[in-house]
Amino acid sequence: MAHDWFLDVLDDLRTFAVKNGLHAVSAQLEEVHRVAEAEIAFIEGGASTDQFCIDEATGTRRIH
Repeated sequence: MAHDWFLDVLDDLRTFAVKNGLHAVSAQLEEVHRVAEAEIAFIEGGASTDQFCIDEATGTRRIH
């Protein structure tokens, strides 16, 4: 996967947050990691389009 490095960086940031008592940051990074995995899979053709909804006003993808 071409985006592994990006997910690894998110994991490293979350580990740092946990070790330093940044619990809210850790929780947000966990969510960001989940969204990134889904969007990367979508981009690379490994996920169905039903994981995302399209905001008609902005044209952006959002995960369900």
